[in-house]
Amino acid sequence: MTPPLRCTYLLPIRRVRAGESEMIELAIYFAMLGAAGCDVLVVDGSASPTFDDHHRAWGEVCRHVPVDPRYRYLNGKVNGIHTAVDAARCERIIVADDDIRYTADDVTRTCRLLDGHDMVRPQNYLSPLPWWARMEAARMLINRGTLRAGDYPGTCAFRRSTMKRLGHYDGDVLFDNEEIVRHFAAAGAARATWRAWAAA
Repeated sequence: MTPPLRCTYLLPIRRVRAGESEMIELAIYFAMLGAAGCDVLVVDGSASPTFDDHHRAWGEVCRHVPVDPRYRYLNGKVNGIHTAVDAARCERIIVADDDIRYTADDVTRTCRLLDGHDMVRPQNYLSPLPWWARMEAARMLINRGTLRAGDYPGTCAFRRSTMKRLGHYDGDVLFDNEEIVRHFAAAGAARATWRAWAAA
């Protein structure tokens, strides 16, 4: 039986060319998310034929759609997020970069937190830890220890109704993960923070 949908899991993506190993890995990941009750939505800014290759690889395990041409922000990821907010089937939306990996338990915890908060900011950690990942992990820990807002991870979650009420955030910025948090905070939205996984 198909589990009831608990959230929309959004991956905005854009590639110059399709990578076979990435397509296979993500197809397996999307299937796991679907089994965990996610409405998996991939908003793809890739041009043809890359978009077509992605669609063949993922079309049966997610909803794979192009970016809505109405959105023309300089940051393409923001265009993908606003496209997804319009198309989401669920009130709870999880946004993640392509190197983020949630488990079924992570999805459950995030959904529970969204029952009482407008936004959830999981904090990444890296696994495994090659030399460059150790440097990045050190940076993340310094940010968590010194910045009031903590680190800005490659994933967040929010209520669709809250985003609709607050309106669009600035999509002409480089650090969109930071901007979306500021957008919610400026409106007094309730936030929660916890630790999640990021793939190296």
